[in-house]
Amino acid sequence: MNKPASLALTTLLLCFAPSVARLHAAPAAAAGEAYYTEAPMFQSRPDPTRERYFGGIGTTGLKPRIYPGVVLKVEEMAPGSPSEGKFAKGEILTGINGTALKGLNPFVAMGNALTKAEATDGRMVFEVTSADGKIVNTYTIEMDYTLVDQFGNALIGVYPNPTEGVVNISGVKSGNMIRVHNVLGAPVLSRVAGSSIETVSIDNQPNGLYFITVSDAGKVIGNFKVVKK
Repeated sequence: MNKPASLALTTLLLCFAPSVARLHAAPAAAAGEAYYTEAPMFQSRPDPTRERYFGGIGTTGLKPRIYPGVVLKVEEMAPGSPSEGKFAKGEILTGINGTALKGLNPFVAMGNALTKAEATDGRMVFEVTSADGKIVNTYTIEMDYTLVDQFGNALIGVYPNPTEGVVNISGVKSGNMIRVHNVLGAPVLSRVAGSSIETVSIDNQPNGLYFITVSDAGKVIGNFKVVKK
């Protein structure tokens, strides 16, 4: 092969090298997604190869952490919460309400369980395994959702409820802070009221239970539950 032809071939191979590298890297991402047995829903799913914080599971007070393999381990329990004293740090959450968590998006599974608890008896049943894998336990958490309404202000109205996405909040005053959280405690939106009736939208959020909090000068004056269907 003469030198010009050899140089051309080398240049061509260098141009294609990044593409070849990407083709070889693709199976790793696919292998991570292969963990799941359900289609993506609502939000991005935890990467099975990484560790991340899960957050609080509603009003249970239970705060797990996600480890590689989508393994949920108990990180802490909020003082005075229904979960305090029931779990041990490092225990592995393996199931919820009789459904194994393996292969599922834990955010969706826990969110569905919380929504069901709100609509029925306020109970969530967790299946757990000790950190060493030798002991299997079942813990029942009973949540008192009536506590949410003790802050309720009779002058503030939230409607329609259930809603398909738009929620009207009446009886507020200019300067009040309005916050919306989902059933996992993650903030959805916040805004400062500019009139006596405010309209907020959770149209881009999945169906389920939401909490709306109204504050005046940092003091909670209204705390309401809204169901999006």
